[in-house]
Amino acid sequence: MASADLLLHPVRLRIVEAFLGDRALTTTQLRAELPDVPPASLYRQVARLVAAGVLGVVAQRRVRGALERTTCCARAPRA
Repeated sequence: MASADLLLHPVRLRIVEAFLGDRALTTTQLRAELPDVPPASLYRQVARLVAAGVLGVVAQRRVRGALERTTCCARAPRA
């Protein structure tokens, strides 16, 4: 998927905007900021952004048997 197509999706764009300013959030924290987005859609779109390299996982921890990931905007490689 092209970068433009990836970011032109309204929910994915809102997710990326939530991470602006070097913020690192868990999906639970992101759900609090985007309460109108269904949880399944939010998890699916975050996973798609991580797979595309737009978001990166910076930490992981076990919470009641599930793996909670903290993500942030991936940094562009420096030249």
